[in-house]
Amino acid sequence: MELFRIQDARFRTEGRSAVAELTFLTGEKLEIDFVERVRNRPKLKPILDPEIFEAGRIVDGGIAVAWPCGIEIDATSLHRTALAMRFRAWRKGHGMSQTIAASALGLTSRTVQNYEAGEQDIPRTVMLAMRGFDASPDLRDDVAMST
Repeated sequence: MELFRIQDARFRTEGRSAVAELTFLTGEKLEIDFVERVRNRPKLKPILDPEIFEAGRIVDGGIAVAWPCGIEIDATSLHRTALAMRFRAWRKGHGMSQTIAASALGLTSRTVQNYEAGEQDIPRTVMLAMRGFDASPDLRDDVAMST
């Protein structure tokens, strides 16, 4: 498992969103909407208070983010969560079920479930396959015909 470090973090609340914009030392920029993340993790609910959320800060040389309410989340978990959210948004944006997305990417349904739950790292090859799918009308048409 690759360990990540955060170089920059910005926290904003707008309406019903609590978004962390994270820049990792790799240069990768990812976003996490904590409203969605907290839905399945009630222990994180205190960070949805806008004052607390926007006071988040990078700690321990970039290996974690901490909030004044005592919640701290490591950079690797944040990275995995952001990619899981990106994967889910990609799948839903194409109107695919987890089973159809798995088939389109040559994965098992269980693997897709693990990716979306943030339980398994999403390999770079899968992220590239998603981009290839986006760029290929033929692939999208094949998936649309199978649904």
